[in-house]
Amino acid sequence: YQRRVHGGRMGVSLCPLLTFMPVVGAIRAYFYNPPNITLEYGGALKVLDLPGVTSTIQNELDSKVSSLLVLPNSAFVKVDVKPEYSPENFNALYLSNMLPLGVLQLRLVDIVGVPVSSSWLSSPSVVVKLSMGDNSYSTEYIELKVKKGTGTATNLTNVFYFILMSQQQHLSVVTESSSYVNTWRIGEASVASGLLYSSNQHTIKFKQGGQMSVAGKVLQLQPAGIKDNVDKVVLSIQLNHVCHFPTTSSAVLIVRVGSQSKTVSFPILTETYSLIEESMLFLLTDELPSTVEITIYNGRSKIGESIIPFYDITRTKDSYTENSLNMHPDDNRHLVLRMLVYPIDNEEWKMTPKKAIKTNNIETFDDENDVLHNDVIAKNDL
Repeated sequence: YQRRVHGGRMGVSLCPLLTFMPVVGAIRAYFYNPPNITLEYGGALKVLDLPGVTSTIQNELDSKVSSLLVLPNSAFVKVDVKPEYSPENFNALYLSNMLPLGVLQLRLVDIVGVPVSSSWLSSPSVVVKLSMGDNSYSTEYIELKVKKGTGTATNLTNVFYFILMSQQQHLSVVTESSSYVNTWRIGEASVASGLLYSSNQHTIKFKQGGQMSVAGKVLQLQPAGIKDNVDKVVLSIQLNHVCHFPTTSSAVLIVRVGSQSKTVSFPILTETYSLIEESMLFLLTDELPSTVEITIYNGRSKIGESIIPFYDITRTKDSYTENSLNMHPDDNRHLVLRMLVYPIDNEEWKMTPKKAIKTNNIETFDDENDVLHNDVIAKNDL
């Protein structure tokens, strides 16, 4: 087959800056939004060019790319390479996350004029699906008042939260209707996140007709450490230096936080030595989890596990750090771990969006001096 990338905007971050050669300690690369990647099948693989098969493969490809390279995820390459990777040489600056600008809180206000089928088999209701970065949501069915082939719903109260890394990130919105035998899209749109909090209310117009109004605001992250009555947080996890895992093939590390999980594959350098450098963000807006579970698999075999009480992480004022987190009771398998919990302020943080421009008929922002960093948090924790 032939893989084609039709569009995607990538950013590169050089940090931290060093006072010695090679000047730049590490490089991060990321897509602001999911790139448009398609597969064209040829030769013997032409038999796979079937609607059900190609859509399944395409969805899996898009999911893998997003989990690895779309904000808040990124590819990390350490430039200042040292031969010794011991816990004593762990430097948190090398694996510091690009801290979020904040958390985007989005409330649905109304849905107006979306096309509705007149068939008696169809339901006069819609499901709204929203996604930005790692955060995806789907509403329950919203009942519509139908008039002259269009549907309207008012006084909506659905509230959603998204990690905001850049004003260049786009919110993807899809509305779906269904019958007893089928489901189809009746609304689709993509809008730059900066437009969503530039005014008290923003109207998103669908390609198929109709529109949806939303009210957005940005909530600022507080310095690390849990305070009383905090129920929404961003958890930053940084992993470094996994070693002494006797495997002869690639291994997989899974981090579970409540109902969320992230998976990372890492290379095997020798039969008894492996190396991983990874950082990740979790947005927790419902009930806070009781534990953080880290598991390593070699194929189907579990070769390492550690369960950390969430209370142990939150009670620290700066960061929960373990230079030798035990992964197996019988030997010295371990990893270096650093976790920080940032409470989300319920008060709105006033941000001034940049000048809006249009690119490929999608409103976005001029990216001049676009900063993917929260200086307030950075001064407290880095």
